[in-house]
This record gives sequence, C-alpha cells and structure tokens, in this order.
Amino acid sequence: MIMLLLLNCSKPPNNGKYYRAGKGMSTIAWIVQNGKELGIKITTIASGMLILANTIDEKNNEIIMADNSIIKWLQKTLKGALVRKRHRSAQGFSAEELVEGISKLASNNKNSDAIVESGILDSLLVMMETGTENEKTTATNAIWALSFTSNNQEKFKSNEKLQELLAEFSKAEEKSKLKESANGVLWVLHSNDSTLTEQDINEAHVMLSYSWDNQHIILRIKEKLESHGYNVWMDVDRMGGSTLQAMADAVEESAVVLICMSQKYKDSPNCRTEGEYAYKLQKEIIPLQIESGYSPDGWLGAILGAKLYFDFSKHEQFDTSFTKLLKELGDKGKLLLQGQGMQHMRFDDERLYVGAADASDQTTAKLWSCDDVCDWANAYGIKASKLRNIDGRTLIFLKNMRLEAPEYFYHYIEKHIQITKPMELMLFVEALNTVS
Repeated sequence: MIMLLLLNCSKPPNNGKYYRAGKGMSTIAWIVQNGKELGIKITTIASGMLILANTIDEKNNEIIMADNSIIKWLQKTLKGALVRKRHRSAQGFSAEELVEGISKLASNNKNSDAIVESGILDSLLVMMETGTENEKTTATNAIWALSFTSNNQEKFKSNEKLQELLAEFSKAEEKSKLKESANGVLWVLHSNDSTLTEQDINEAHVMLSYSWDNQHIILRIKEKLESHGYNVWMDVDRMGGSTLQAMADAVEESAVVLICMSQKYKDSPNCRTEGEYAYKLQKEIIPLQIESGYSPDGWLGAILGAKLYFDFSKHEQFDTSFTKLLKELGDKGKLLLQGQGMQHMRFDDERLYVGAADASDQTTAKLWSCDDVCDWANAYGIKASKLRNIDGRTLIFLKNMRLEAPEYFYHYIEKHIQITKPMELMLFVEALNTVS
C-alpha cells in the first residue's frame, strides 16, 4: 500500500526532487533489486520500478542502466498488458501508465536507445493501432520522446507501419493531442531533410520557449518585455497541426531564444523539439530558471552548457532578475519600425530619440519645430506642456508607432508624455490621425 502511494506521488514531475533527496532513490532501487529474494510482493517491486522510471535523473541514471532490468520489465509488462482485458497488466498497471514511465526514461539518450533495442516498438505500434484515443496519444508521445537519437531515427524512418500510422494521425482534421504528437515525431524525423541558408533567416523577435505548466509566470515575463519595447513570440495555444511549423518559423526568425528551464521542460518532447532546433540553428540562447532548485541535465544541460541563467523561480526576485535580463538582451529583438525612414529607436527617462535615415519626401508636419507642435496641441485641446520636447518628425514617428507597435505606443504615451486620462488620450489619438 505504501509503495502504491509513493508511486502515485511520483507522477508529477516536480515531485521527483523529493525522491532524489537523501537516500530515497537508493532505497527504492535496493527493494527492486533484492525484493524477489526477500519474498516481497511482485506488485511492490513493480511499483518501485515505475517510481524509479518516473523520478530518475542523469545523476542517478546508473541505477537504470546497471542491468537494464527496469527497461526489460517495462517492455515485458507492457507486452503482457496489451493482450489482457482493458490493457492492464497482471500487477494492475495500465498500458498508459507503463508507457508514461517509458517516456520519462527516454529523456536520457542512452536509455532511449536501450528502450528501442529492447523491442518496445512492437508494443507501441499495437497500442497506436488498437488502443483508445488516449492510449494512441500516449504511445505516439512515447515515440516522439524516443525519436531524438540518430539510432532510433533510422529505425523509425525505416518502419513502414509506424510511418503509415503517423501519416494517418497527422492528417486528422480536428485539433487533438494525438495529431500534435504525430506531427512532432514527423518533424523530428525529417527536420534534417532541408537546410536553411543565412539569407532565409529574418531575426525579428525574442522567442519564449517554455513548458505549458509554467505559463502564468511566462506571460508575466512576456508582458514586461513588451512594455520595454521588445517584439516577443510566445505560443499560448500549443494545439493543432500548424503548431510545429509555427514553432519552426518562430525559432528561425528569432534574434534570441529564452529557454524557460524546469523539470517539465526537460521531460517534454515538445519543448525538446524547440530547444534542439534553436541549438541546431545556432541561435543565441538565454536560460531562465522557472523551477526553484532545478539544474539542467541530459539533453537540456548539453545545449545550455555553462550559460549564465536568470532566476525567475522566486516571486520576490522577479524585478531584480528582469533588470539583469534586460541588460543581457540589449537591443536584440527590440521593435524596429521601417515607416517614414525610421530604422531604430530607443528611450530614456527624458525624451524620445530617433535615429532616422534621410528622407527626401518631407511634408509640412515633418518640418514642425517643438513650438509648432505645441501650437498644434493647443488647437486640439491638448496640454501643450506635455509635448514640449516633441518636434514634427517625432510626432509622425509616434503616429507610425501607434499603427505598427500599439502596445509600445500606449506605454510610451503614459510614461513619457504622461497622458493617462481616457479623454486626454482620445483627443491625442484623434489629433494624431490628422498629422501627415
């Protein structure tokens, strides 16, 4: 009973650190290795094997790889479960539960190769072909998690049955997790089939790569970045057949990728697809720590190396970490407006400075002095004192900013021109529309 309780508690990824603390892992491993000789119930031993599968990390992975007993047990038990009623093993474990354990083990490349070598693919194909919708999704997600090593990619590409099922799932009309997972596998297997040249890549934004479970804090980071003038790409849906293409486009067009690291990020095939694609394209990567105490290992540790990370795992440190992040980002991913010859912009505490290309098509408004702008403001009932540092070219620039970067426009108007009341803002926007 205690081992079953421990098994249920081991399933949330964030709980793994508690099992790895102290002697928890070694104690469970000892029960798994010696339980049969001591007469311990097979259900207890099997539960211990699944606990290890759910909570193992790179540091403790030798427990798994010592004799492959856990991988062999998972393969044998899954095969048996799929021929039984309701796809449950003799010990009472569901096929989905077993395959979820396989997916977690697969985040380690050595485990991934060993799992496929054990013959697990045949059972996964049976599950993909005959299982319920949830079982098909779980099995396909496991294939995705196993598809990142070159050895497994060759085997998966050459398996006609697998390719047939993936093609079928990926063509589903309705959005579903099954379709997403199938597209994920196909993307990983065939992403090397085409190459990008430097001319193909337009670096335009900051990309946030994150685990769905951390969305609340990532949204806060996104909003803060946008308020400081950054063009931010963040996937807030993660569903449907176009997701992976949107991800690929986002990585390719990014100036920098912020990897929001956590245990869930590391365990997710979706996140691994994003992270490894960014690494493959040699994009600048900045790590953000989202989970307190998490240290990147495995594939995630390999692509991040010894990079400096910014800690967003503690609420009270958010502002300090964000200030440091801004310094690291600099101008990378900041909004660039191309209208009216404007090529770059930056803000300070006093006024707006505009770096502009020479424009030969200047109109009357462009020639206005600061005094002319004040006269224009007075005519429309706007307090001229708030625009005392704005000349005609800057006024036109603000008009274009409102159209091309509205969120940044309203932030600037509120902070630097101090137009905060709705009526004043309405008058200013209406007046701005008359400028040409």
